[in-house]
Amino acid sequence: MSILIYIVTAINTFLFLLTKHPLFLRSSRTGTEIGAFSTLFTLVTGGFRGKPMWGTFWVWDARLTSVFILFLIYLGALRFQKLFVELAPISICAGPIDIPIIKSSVN
Repeated sequence: MSILIYIVTAINTFLFLLTKHPLFLRSSRTGTEIGAFSTLFTLVTGGFRGKPMWGTFWVWDARLTSVFILFLIYLGALRFQKLFVELAPISICAGPIDIPIIKSSVN
C-alpha cells in the first residue's frame, strides 16, 4: 500500500511540476501524509510479525531496510513541504529509485 501511494504521489508531483496546477500539489501533500503513516504502520507491524521468527523486533535485512529508507524519504518530503514549497516536489520525484530496490529485495 505504501509503495502504491508513493507511485501515485510521485505521478501527481511530476504533473504539478509540469502544469503548476495547485490540485496536483494538494493531492501530492495528502498522499505524502497518508503514505508516511502507511509506511510507519508497515514497519511496526512487520517487526511484530517477524519477532517470533527472528527473535528480535528489528533485523537489518534488505526488505526492512529499504522500506525504512522509503519512510525516511516520506519524512523528508513532509519536512520540505513545511519549509520550501519547491523542494518537496523535487525530493518526491527523486524517491521512486527506492521502489525497484524494495521490489527486488522481496525476490
